[in-house]
Amino acid sequence: MNTRNLIVVASMLLATLTSFFLGEYHTLKPYLFLAGLAVTSFIGAWAAVRMETRDLVVLFIVSSTVAVFDEYAHTSAKAFTYFDGGVPSPLAVFGSGLFVITILAVTRLLNEKFVLGDGSVSLRILPVSVTLKLLFLTAWFQGYLSVFSSLLVAIYIVMGAICINYSYSHPPGWNTWLILCGVGFGALMEFVGGMEGLWVYHFSEPLPLYLTFTWALRAMTVHAICTALNVESTESF
Repeated sequence: MNTRNLIVVASMLLATLTSFFLGEYHTLKPYLFLAGLAVTSFIGAWAAVRMETRDLVVLFIVSSTVAVFDEYAHTSAKAFTYFDGGVPSPLAVFGSGLFVITILAVTRLLNEKFVLGDGSVSLRILPVSVTLKLLFLTAWFQGYLSVFSSLLVAIYIVMGAICINYSYSHPPGWNTWLILCGVGFGALMEFVGGMEGLWVYHFSEPLPLYLTFTWALRAMTVHAICTALNVESTESF
């Protein structure tokens, strides 16, 4: 058993829980959110013991760094507001590492179980292209384009460019599963957190659909940066 990696995961969980209590999120009694955190931590620990310690640390650092920029852009634009008023909230920054490693682990399992094969360059970038189009289409439909600041638009442009570049060098099957897992897990987390009051969306709806696609881009962006740092997501564990 890789004890060092379990310590790294435990440290991230401790940082997340500390932010949770310091931000007084516990007063909301968000049992579903805590259940999700427990499941995410379990999956994260399972995946972590199969990774090199350096790869795990790089993944957490990159994930938290991307979260700082992404969360700041959204919260400063008032796309959503955290219960603790953080811009961004430490809960989101530290929790992002555990969440992204879960997306990675499930993506890896699905990609091995249901191999979609190789394809042309156009097929490789298709998942990201569709995601970007759906993101801005749903943001327009729900009125969020009027909320987007120049900084937030810039963040999306950068993430989109990184994801497209990443897609060129990875098979369409992996890209598809990574996008689908990002959308699926992101939708569930955003809905539960909003329902339990951990954050409130600009128009107070249950779930801004564009955020589900944002999570897909964020997850792929993290993995793309990790790849550039010699941490290949498809071979990490």
